[in-house]
Amino acid sequence: MTPRAVRRPGRYRGFRTGDSRLKRWLAMVVVVALLFFLAVNQHGLLRLWRLQREQVRLEVEIALLRERSHELRQVRTRLDNDMQYIERLARERYRMVKKGEKVFRVIPSENRPAVGNRAQTP
Repeated sequence: MTPRAVRRPGRYRGFRTGDSRLKRWLAMVVVVALLFFLAVNQHGLLRLWRLQREQVRLEVEIALLRERSHELRQVRTRLDNDMQYIERLARERYRMVKKGEKVFRVIPSENRPAVGNRAQTP
């Protein structure tokens, strides 16, 4: 063999082993810094992810509010047109009675057994 055919240890295409390690390390640092910058800056991936989560939350809230608005419109329509509904609300919510009606209040007694326990009492 001729001396040119034999490779010398520690050489690779004209660079010393230490130089290639340094270049790899610097390349890794640059890549990590670039990824960190892409993830954390004002327009980064983390911000995008947070904004997408907030968008989903707001869309759900909008759907619930639309449903509630529809229900309230139905109640308003019933209040405008349905006298039986108005009468029922007046009796239930405001405890109103018609003229001449009698109101009976049922007061539960503490000594009295519950309805389901009557068969067991001697």
